[in-house]
Amino acid sequence: EAETAEQDAEVIRAQQAQRQMPSPARIKAIIDEFVLAPEVADSVARALYSGKTTMFYGPSGNGKTSILELFANNFEGVALMPYALYVYGQVIRVFDPSVHEAIDDVDGGDAVKDDAKLDRRWVMVRRPAVVLGSELRLESLDLAYDPQARFYQAPPHVKAQGGVLIVDDLGRQRTDARDLMTRWLTSVERGWDSLSLITGEKLRMPFDVQLLFATNQPMEQLADEALLRRILYKVEIPSPGPAEFAEILRQLCQQRGVQTPEGAIERVVERLYGQAGEKPQAAFARDFLEVIIEGASFDGCEPVLDDESFERAFRLMMSQG
Repeated sequence: EAETAEQDAEVIRAQQAQRQMPSPARIKAIIDEFVLAPEVADSVARALYSGKTTMFYGPSGNGKTSILELFANNFEGVALMPYALYVYGQVIRVFDPSVHEAIDDVDGGDAVKDDAKLDRRWVMVRRPAVVLGSELRLESLDLAYDPQARFYQAPPHVKAQGGVLIVDDLGRQRTDARDLMTRWLTSVERGWDSLSLITGEKLRMPFDVQLLFATNQPMEQLADEALLRRILYKVEIPSPGPAEFAEILRQLCQQRGVQTPEGAIERVVERLYGQAGEKPQAAFARDFLEVIIEGASFDGCEPVLDDESFERAFRLMMSQG
């Protein structure tokens, strides 16, 4: 038997009253996995802790996606999820094993646990985290009807109820970013979203998600000032400075077993940051070492970060035009 939309809304409201945000210590532990300037790390931690809609922006290759994916994979807490909803004589499937991790023994609120034990139409899951990328289209935000099975599939933001919805690569979708942002920001502000059945009926669903956007495009190209004002937190993830890049390179050399003669890392940083033009992204350190390791394998020797290997890798990676 499926749950009704009204009963689903009641449970979601009860969960909202009981929910605890991830602790600052937990969020800081996640951020500490990355090498960020102190002020950047602080801004990221505060935005994630807030539970509010946030836009993470900045050049590609500097960790926006990795930070959000790690946050999603370590999202704390539990939520009640209906297996399905029954609305206007139609069934809407909500529980999705590819998104929801069912759990048996939890330390959540008593009311939530009692509901789960008494009603088999609900399943206790870890707080869901749904990550969407450039494949997202506007029609993906509505109910999808399967005429063979004769039921609807809930859209991603419904499956993310009580959790976090991450939209990566905003601006790369076929759908205009303004339309996506307007649809979801409006739902966040009013606390509900309107979905349509193929029979024409409209369904009002609670909208209870932390909405996180990530983009490498200039924000003024994505939306006008009025729309951007509706996003409370805006956090830039810039390319690393010399100190951060040196630490990233040092950690990667240790992880990958690349020998670093005395002063080698400092010379690399001086070479990269001492020339005019765009400064390296964080991902450049990983790619750069990959070329050095593969070159050492080609030469039949152990990988070493020295002047010769640097110049060879730099020549192979950088365009000469």
